[in-house]
Amino acid sequence: MESPLVCIIILNWNGCQDTLACLRSLKNITYSDYRIILIDNNSSDNSLNEFALHLDPGITFFPLRENLGFAKGCNFGMKYALDSLNPQYILLLNNDTEVEPDFLDKMVKAAQTSGAGMVQALMLKQWDHTIIDSTGHILVWGQVEDRGNREINSGQYTDNRNLIGVSGAAALYRSEMIRQMGMFDESFDSGFEDSEYSWRAYKTGWKTAYSPAAIIYHKRSISVIKRSDVDPLFFQSTWRNYVRPCKMHGTSVQKIQLTINILCSIVKSGVGKWMGRNNVGAHPYIIALREMLKRDIRQK
Repeated sequence: MESPLVCIIILNWNGCQDTLACLRSLKNITYSDYRIILIDNNSSDNSLNEFALHLDPGITFFPLRENLGFAKGCNFGMKYALDSLNPQYILLLNNDTEVEPDFLDKMVKAAQTSGAGMVQALMLKQWDHTIIDSTGHILVWGQVEDRGNREINSGQYTDNRNLIGVSGAAALYRSEMIRQMGMFDESFDSGFEDSEYSWRAYKTGWKTAYSPAAIIYHKRSISVIKRSDVDPLFFQSTWRNYVRPCKMHGTSVQKIQLTINILCSIVKSGVGKWMGRNNVGAHPYIIALREMLKRDIRQK
């Protein structure tokens, strides 16, 4: 039986060495029918020169003239894939990941056998392969969180229990689902777009499959950290986005739960800074609380 076509979409922004390492790991995969679409978000480092030297000719490469951000950049790639290649699945893969050779075989098999709209791999920390990065999205007190994040992996997660969606760092989406419910919300220009998408898909009725045999290693949020260090507006927008999925899709109880959680974090982080335990303090959570209490949020 022929393998369904999978389009792998990778975004790069000032991270060519991570991206090239990711692409090298993809060279070794055993899955047969896939296409790689690489999008450069107007990098200001040496990315374009490095790609000119090292990219395989089979990779479809888009060097953009402006930084579209993650959500809009992914949508650019998904639209191209759907319109030009018509794959059965689209895999969004962060450039700071590396993969095991059989990961895509396992993810596609999980999708095919379950009929799910999304598939989550077992994602481990790149710096310690015994620590979990994500086994999928769950809802905890009105917030989308990565199940198992920072736990030691002892095989404790074997199924899709409580999952509402998948981490955008390595998200296998069924094209049928994307066509039905749309792509990422581009107003999420600084993170949490995958959280909103998971919650939206869950409310629409799409299921999530989990494949613990599909293994991916993730450095996590490299480009976000770089941009947050130099762009205070991006930092503020990120923390506003922290609460927006709940405001858009949560129940009244979930919204109350998240508000209480933020208030507790303000106290804890503020005391922590006063005691010299952290440098940031309560500022990020105050931004989140202000957004949570606003009444003019755009609802979906």
